[in-house]
Amino acid sequence: MSRVIDAPAARVFAFLADPANHPALDTSGTLHGYAGTAVITGAGHTYVWRLRPLSANRTEVTQIHDWSRFTHVEMLPHLPVVNRDQLRASLDLLADALT
Repeated sequence: MSRVIDAPAARVFAFLADPANHPALDTSGTLHGYAGTAVITGAGHTYVWRLRPLSANRTEVTQIHDWSRFTHVEMLPHLPVVNRDQLRASLDLLADALT
């Protein structure tokens, strides 16, 4: 799922790299913030925001989810947590946050 965002890639990256911003983009209702200090090393799934600069002020942002190596067996019946409409909505939220 991709969308063009009217913002420079560096600004998009800075926003996405800050965990404090993640709940604002969450369309699943599962993120409420992170108050811990431990480093999260993964749960077996891959969630990627791929950025491709189109110009100085426009960036194509692509979201990729890969649940194929997810390790929390008790959660498997609930996957995928985010559907295509929610992916699209999170890209819209990102665009709104940056404009």
